[in-house]
Amino acid sequence: MAWRNLGRTLAELRLAAGYTQHVFAGLVQYGRSSVANTETGRQQSGRSFWVRCDAVLHGTRAEGETLRELRRVEARWAEFASWTADNLGDARDASYWLRHALSLSHQADDDQMISYVLMRQAQHAVERRDPDSALTYRQDEGMTRTWLATAYVLRGRIEETAEQADKVLTLAAETGSVRLTQALRRVDAELAAYRSQPPVQRFRARYALAAQISGRIGT
Repeated sequence: MAWRNLGRTLAELRLAAGYTQHVFAGLVQYGRSSVANTETGRQQSGRSFWVRCDAVLHGTRAEGETLRELRRVEARWAEFASWTADNLGDARDASYWLRHALSLSHQADDDQMISYVLMRQAQHAVERRDPDSALTYRQDEGMTRTWLATAYVLRGRIEETAEQADKVLTLAAETGSVRLTQALRRVDAELAAYRSQPPVQRFRARYALAAQISGRIGT
């Protein structure tokens, strides 16, 4: 199922880039049957195939929203490739695809995907017994979610704002980050106008307590 899903994503990216299987096969220097079988999940291609596919698709000439959407889909493909590598026990390849997914997510301005990939990287760091990197990744995730919450509240998407802001408070508690709590000040202020909504009430109660504690700790 994992290979089939990965192949389906490849097909979507290829079509979005405007390539037929025949043309794409020539660009990646593999046979058309290899491309076709990989896209249907019948063939489990090695890393060299995926790296060549990535190079071709990443170099696709697109502009504006089309380019961002292509990068957004490609980021999900790269993140999924990291899961496949994990399942095969290849931690090095998994880390490579996660780094690439993070880069593509930034290019696509996809804050949700950025947050998710940072969380995955933190998990990897824990598995490598690298707590310092894990802590950094989690704090970076918290800042990304703070920006996302700010964008949501300015667009009037209140439930999504409260959801992201709650996650930031959880990350602040887990990492002991006063900075994350302080970064939510604007979000809390903007949400005051929606104080009657239950999700907002829950967040603001948590935030008030967290802000009180962080004030005692100091910066």
